[in-house]
Amino acid sequence: MTDSHANYRDEPVAFFFILYGLCFQTLLRVMNRDDPDAKNTISIVLDALKKVIRPSISGNAIYKSFVFAETTDLLDRLVLMENSEVQLMVIQIAANLAKDHPNGAFAVKEQRFTTLTSLS
Repeated sequence: MTDSHANYRDEPVAFFFILYGLCFQTLLRVMNRDDPDAKNTISIVLDALKKVIRPSISGNAIYKSFVFAETTDLLDRLVLMENSEVQLMVIQIAANLAKDHPNGAFAVKEQRFTTLTSLS
């Protein structure tokens, strides 16, 4: 199959980095501005980011060490510097990151197994 006939529905990660990069860059640009447009932009971009950071779009790319570190660093700065509306959106994104983490289900299953075996 040639590149001109690539089926990107099978490879959503190809578009993830474009969308992620645009969101990330926009957030960095508008953070710390006091004008109402910047606050509105942050809310819109975080809503988009929340939709993009899903396994169906990002695959496991968001959990690569450098991407995950940059994401959590940006979210941390937003929590420290922005209002409660933005903080709530960041918490929702962080909860989704934790819920969908590829090692998360394994860790829970392993913990349940350990608990069950210690009770026996």
